[in-house]
Amino acid sequence: MNSTQQYKPYLNRKLTFSSNGDIYDDEGQAVMMGWEKPIMEEASKIICSKGGDVLNVGYGMGLIDSCIENHSINSHWIIEAHPDIQHQILKKGWLQKPHVKPIFGKWQNIYSHLPKFDGIYIDTYEENLTPFFENVHKLLKPGGIFSWFYNDDILHKGMADKDLFIISEHFKIKFVDVTLNKVDNVDEKTGYWDPQKLKAKVPFCTLKN
Repeated sequence: MNSTQQYKPYLNRKLTFSSNGDIYDDEGQAVMMGWEKPIMEEASKIICSKGGDVLNVGYGMGLIDSCIENHSINSHWIIEAHPDIQHQILKKGWLQKPHVKPIFGKWQNIYSHLPKFDGIYIDTYEENLTPFFENVHKLLKPGGIFSWFYNDDILHKGMADKDLFIISEHFKIKFVDVTLNKVDNVDEKTGYWDPQKLKAKVPFCTLKN
């Protein structure tokens, strides 16, 4: 972003969708990319491993929500705050799936009214998730499972360590390694997380008794 431009909150930015579904904001910055699919596939296995009721916060490209649909669960809840992505949810017919419950709004305004879940995932954009990490245990049934998009690169190391400390108060934490598909011609401006590492970690957090 040019230093002379006024900062615009993410929810006020216009999003564009490439032909393969990648999402960019109005500054050309990547919001979500297709190379994340293997991460979402693994995360869906984790949060759906107990069946039951599953919540995803942040629809994005719909990658994890599509993966969740491949598992045997009772209900599938989606919280999405950005109006452009809400439009995609409507366009793709998620409201017509009887077991899927999309909710449009910010999770901060919704979570206190939600039921308890067997599995929860969160992946939002440009947001401090500490308040969510401090409260997610309240949304889970006994033995419930939680995961999120974990960024442990050098720029986010301190934040990741702080998050793990907060989460460890209520959860047993382990990680599952994921091999990513090689991505060619990654634009440094839009490739906000380096997929050339070819490895990622997906947190597997089980609620303590």
